[in-house]
Amino acid sequence: MRRRLLAKLLLALASAVFAGGATAWWIKSHGRRGGIDTRLVERLDTRGEGVAPRPSGYRARPLTEAEYERFELATSALHQRDEACFYRYRAGIALEYDFAEHPGGRIAAATNDYGLRGRHAVRLDRPELRILTLGDSHTDGVCDPEVAHPALVRDALRERGRDAEALNAGVGGYTFHHYIGALERYLPLAPDVVVLAMYGGNDFQECLVYQHLFAGSAAPESTAEQRARLERGLDVDASAMGQGLSALRYFADHPEQLEIALQSGREALNEFATLCREHGARPVFVYIPPAFDVAWEEHARVLQAAYAALELEREEHSCVDRLADRLIAHVRSLGIEVVDLRPAFRAAPRSPYWALDFHINLEGQKLVASAVTEVIERLCPAGFERTAPAPRPELVGATVLAAEFGEGFKVEVDDAPLEWRALDEQAARRWFSWGASQRFDPRAGVLELADATRAIGPDGAWSPASAAATAAAGEVWVLGDELGAGSAAADARFGALLEQFGPFVCRDFATRGHGPQSYLGLLEPPLATKPRAIVVLWNGGNDFAEALSTTRALTGDGARAATAGQICATPEQVVERWRSKPREPRAAAEASTRVVAQLRRRAEELGARLVVVLLRPNAGLARSRRRDGLDALDRVATAFGGALRIAGYTVIDESERLNVGGPPALDPRSSSYSTHALRALAELAAATLLE
Repeated sequence: MRRRLLAKLLLALASAVFAGGATAWWIKSHGRRGGIDTRLVERLDTRGEGVAPRPSGYRARPLTEAEYERFELATSALHQRDEACFYRYRAGIALEYDFAEHPGGRIAAATNDYGLRGRHAVRLDRPELRILTLGDSHTDGVCDPEVAHPALVRDALRERGRDAEALNAGVGGYTFHHYIGALERYLPLAPDVVVLAMYGGNDFQECLVYQHLFAGSAAPESTAEQRARLERGLDVDASAMGQGLSALRYFADHPEQLEIALQSGREALNEFATLCREHGARPVFVYIPPAFDVAWEEHARVLQAAYAALELEREEHSCVDRLADRLIAHVRSLGIEVVDLRPAFRAAPRSPYWALDFHINLEGQKLVASAVTEVIERLCPAGFERTAPAPRPELVGATVLAAEFGEGFKVEVDDAPLEWRALDEQAARRWFSWGASQRFDPRAGVLELADATRAIGPDGAWSPASAAATAAAGEVWVLGDELGAGSAAADARFGALLEQFGPFVCRDFATRGHGPQSYLGLLEPPLATKPRAIVVLWNGGNDFAEALSTTRALTGDGARAATAGQICATPEQVVERWRSKPREPRAAAEASTRVVAQLRRRAEELGARLVVVLLRPNAGLARSRRRDGLDALDRVATAFGGALRIAGYTVIDESERLNVGGPPALDPRSSSYSTHALRALAELAAATLLE
């Protein structure tokens, strides 16, 4: 019976893994959850090496290898270990799953380059208001990330004229110790406001494992009778059990644990107040109640059946209500703003919870966002005095900044110089092929033939400006391949579009067949003119493999260069090769950083600024047109871009955002970005160059 019960509990817990829903699908596709199984189906050995409390009373330490294995933490393909918060989402996740109650019947889940929920990269500039939200699966959201309450708060503030940014650090399975660990992890991003959104349904029970572990004490053992009741409850509704009913049964069986749970919350909130105060952030505490407390009538059929199976009386859920009252009183005594959502949820005309899995639904997300927005407006009125220090994203670490691929993959910028060697035509044919409108070039490998009708000059670059205008204004050089070349129309190229957004005179070399070897060669002397800025349109489909072959060729490893790059003509071929060469993705990402470091070194010699625009062929497609297997390239692109950002490079990576509310960024019928996508990227590049 224990094995059957454990399997059922894992299904219940899966509803809190990544935005909660699609329980059976999740287990089948991604294995067990990231967090811990705290339903105590049998005695869970929480005894471990205790740790001395901090001045706040809070206790925590990194978990040991044995503890990760004992508690089966971070076993999902979407999670990774973390010293501060024990586990977190990997960066660059992009997936969809079925959820019948959600509009459209599906949910699009995503994480950004920091592993935070949502598609938007963390801004490189500093917004007026940066809001970090800590929470569990109710903050993570059983919904698209753009309608989870952190994003709704951001949107509401922007409608009021505020320049706000939302950082959603919610992760399914989190409780008090995770919230504090995530706060420590992301404080270097210098949030102005930190919102801690706890869920009363299971946070009080889930915290007990860590509370006992770090105190060196033991949690009580579950009896056979208690396990039998849990199994009967799971047979009624596993999601309702995972969202709080098993906690009610647990506290009924072990009432002495109520005070320990309350003490755990108090100590964590003491530390929350201390950390926010030390880092100049304004703290906000949000209490999200469970459905059995505030929406009984709407879910009475399931709740009554589950209560009967668990042998609970309806009044017994008041223990959670009383815990919440006492914790909220303590939070107020610390001077922290409190948003208690029980009155708003009880007054809601419709249930703020999904019927399928008892997470808050879109109406619930709106109620949370509305209340939090008003508090933030009061805490941080227009013109408020900022007390948070300057952001230090490099302190967050490459492991958070998306610098991973699979297990243990970490990217750092390799700035070792590369010695350029010109190509002869015979050697060039190993790497390049050129069409009727192209010619061999010893530096770039291939260039466009001069064509007045297309504004292609004798140097192979598109440039409509006169020589006099070029000399007066200085030039912006655009380097890229067919992905960034765009339409054959002269006015639809990236360079032409960039000129629409600022006082730029562009020389656009992007053409089919170019790659890292071409980008390096085009900047080698002699140069007829000197650019004042260089924009590299980095192809996240082919340029990684080609960068590896280029660096190997330039460092004398020609045989390995040929096998690394020559056979990888398409993104699918790149991924297929990587499946048999598991070390090559990391080598390709680091080789790419070496190429970019050489480009920046050359740009600095020329007195020019370097901007890298990261194009992602798979992310640039509409989700319904994504190509299987190419998520690997997206993860390497995220690692590459994150490592460059840590090292202070200027990187624009916006292909996910280009699909929101518009046609796909990448035309599936061609190998180029669409004109609307290139225009949007050109506008971002222009804003960056004009800073």
